[in-house]
Amino acid sequence: MGLGRSIAVTLISIVLVFSLSAAIGSYALSEVLDPVSFKPIVKDSLADLLEEQMFEDMDKTQAYEFATLMCESNTELVIPTEDFSSDEIRIPCADINAATVDEFPGIVAGVVIDALIESAPECSGVECLTVAMKDPKNFGTLFSMDVRPFFRRAATLIGLLAVACAAAIILISKPKRKGIRKVGFTVAFAGIPYLLIQVGKSSFNAPEAANEIITHILSTLANIYLIILIVGAAFVGVSYLLWGVDLGIKHRRAKKG
Repeated sequence: MGLGRSIAVTLISIVLVFSLSAAIGSYALSEVLDPVSFKPIVKDSLADLLEEQMFEDMDKTQAYEFATLMCESNTELVIPTEDFSSDEIRIPCADINAATVDEFPGIVAGVVIDALIESAPECSGVECLTVAMKDPKNFGTLFSMDVRPFFRRAATLIGLLAVACAAAIILISKPKRKGIRKVGFTVAFAGIPYLLIQVGKSSFNAPEAANEIITHILSTLANIYLIILIVGAAFVGVSYLLWGVDLGIKHRRAKKG
């Protein structure tokens, strides 16, 4: 392979690694921000946090008794808030009356998460990210209707760039099996974070309230990186298989000659 060809393959390989990483990050964010999977994961963590801080001057039992008392003359428990686009969140008294003391924080947590998701303003993907990063109170913007599709589109487009880079490496390389091997090692390199996650997650100590959220994010990333690692290994395996076929053909030709 000539010098110019080698430089081109190296540069395209670098673009391939970065595009794969960006595509994986975008796809992982689109999965993490899925309200259907987000709510049950965050609910337990938020419920634990509420047990410690609910109503500030009340413990869990006192808060529950206060809520059931208020529900004797109301159909909803109204809690003022400054953290959402609405001024208050409403908890149906039917849910409170059906819950036990231990279940009460989970009921409140579920309503808070629903309010967080429902209060998400309309904004573009990049705009939503900017707003959320400026102030944690605007975290709900990440659940805007446009955010998940934005990350999915980004993952698809960047993924196509990665495929184009892989195809270019194979086309430029001579023989082609060397290009396939180069793609395989490059893709496998992009999947190395899977091993780092597996090694690091056992020693990772997160605050209890955030543990389930972080575990979910790491599991999502680990699954994607594992697929990337397997694909890379498959390309390397195919390249060596083709190498073996080439050797067999050469051997037969040598015998005939």
